[in-house]
Amino acid sequence: MKSRKSFIKVLITIIALCLMVAAGGMIYLNYTIKKFNELPYIKSIPISSLSERDNHLKSTIRVDPSVILHEISPFIYGSSWANWIDVLPPKAEIKMLNTSIVRFGGNDFSRFDPVTETFYKQEGKQQLKHPIGEAAAWFSSNGSQVILQINMLGIAKDPVTKEQLSISSPQDATGFIENIKREHGVDIKYVNLDNEPFIWSDTHRDLHPAPTSYAEYSNKFIAYAKAIKEYDKDIMIMGPENCNPYFYYRSNSSEDKENGVWIEYFLKICRDYEKNNNVRLLDILSVHRYPIFRKANGTEVIASDQQILNSAKDWWDETYIDPIDPYYGSGIIPKLRRMIDENYPNTKLAITEYNLDYDSNIKYDPVIRAVWLADTLGIFAQTGVDYANYWNLQESGEQGLISNGQLTINKETYGEKRPSFYSFYLMSNFLRGSLIKAESNNENIKVYSALDQGKVNIIVINSDAQNDYQSNILANGLLVDGKIYLFKSRSITVFEVKNEQVNIYSCEFSD
Repeated sequence: MKSRKSFIKVLITIIALCLMVAAGGMIYLNYTIKKFNELPYIKSIPISSLSERDNHLKSTIRVDPSVILHEISPFIYGSSWANWIDVLPPKAEIKMLNTSIVRFGGNDFSRFDPVTETFYKQEGKQQLKHPIGEAAAWFSSNGSQVILQINMLGIAKDPVTKEQLSISSPQDATGFIENIKREHGVDIKYVNLDNEPFIWSDTHRDLHPAPTSYAEYSNKFIAYAKAIKEYDKDIMIMGPENCNPYFYYRSNSSEDKENGVWIEYFLKICRDYEKNNNVRLLDILSVHRYPIFRKANGTEVIASDQQILNSAKDWWDETYIDPIDPYYGSGIIPKLRRMIDENYPNTKLAITEYNLDYDSNIKYDPVIRAVWLADTLGIFAQTGVDYANYWNLQESGEQGLISNGQLTINKETYGEKRPSFYSFYLMSNFLRGSLIKAESNNENIKVYSALDQGKVNIIVINSDAQNDYQSNILANGLLVDGKIYLFKSRSITVFEVKNEQVNIYSCEFSD
């Protein structure tokens, strides 16, 4: 009798276990596995757990969907377009990137005649293959706003006679904007007033050999901005487009030695103009930033992969010092925010050019570039940046999200999409809506989370250049809660959680 009871107990236990396994199987079936036919390097994976015995470094991730921090600006998912002179980018890829705003600008635009739509480059004139308005309409049809750079340098040289020409007056600028509207049906809502003025004596030495002073740029800015606001008061004006943090604080002009911090000076000029004229000329403070990790005037990368990944700290950490060039780091965003708050409140903030290095020929590891970009976009969302434009969308050099031709990394052929394309895609599609409180107890495991259309999206970036991490996610009862996940070195993982369903996408570039 006793043995019979024991047998029944064992049988009941076996049945219970079978039911648990079956239930687990049913739960597993609830997890939708999506296929990225267009994105072969982003894998859809089933939700899974790892044994605590696995030999990996460990961390803990905490996400609290009940704590909403602020709305994420959709305009941080912008880029720049330089090759539109010759060719427009593929529509399908641009739609996938969810690019919200595209900047038409750069050094060449400081030599652009808006009346004839001609670039007066040092090597001669260059006519457009696509009118600016045609390119603007192309991007607008894909849902992207356009930032139009206005030439304030205002002079050029005839390539034959070498005679100096006057081009691009304030009236020419407004006529150019009106022509785009009239001929191509595009309302330009954003303009930036020229490009990197404090290095005109370098980039445009043949036209402007003397360093630009605070007063010269400010006076030009007021003249052009005034004309544009008179034409259309709703156009948002950006400036001063300085090229790196060194020039946020100073110019190279001897006139400015006693004039204090440049951006503070500029904000006060714009603030005082509004006070005296009841017109806001500056809507968006805009700057550029390209950290470099090589010797000056050299091409050899001298920083380690980990140093480059760590450098994303200088967007927010005021104690961080760049290992190669201290002028490129230390709390860029909070310092700019303080300057705005103290000198011209309610001015928005834009990073209208950024990437690793300003030289597109420097061969930084494309995977390191991609992971750095993902972390940077997360930081922009977290710190409340209003606009950002990655440099750039497409090019034959190393910087583009899309390459011209085939690209092979770790024995895998990527075709036209670079690794940075994949990281931009994940961030722009999953880190939208309301930013949710999320944190990790390990500085190499970055976590960003958003509530978007009823979904909680959690993005985990392993920015450790060598090590995998084993992490649990504590997320207030979400289906990802309490499990242990493996995040491989230099990877980006997205958890898309809605009701009783979880989709997990992992972007891994290493073999």
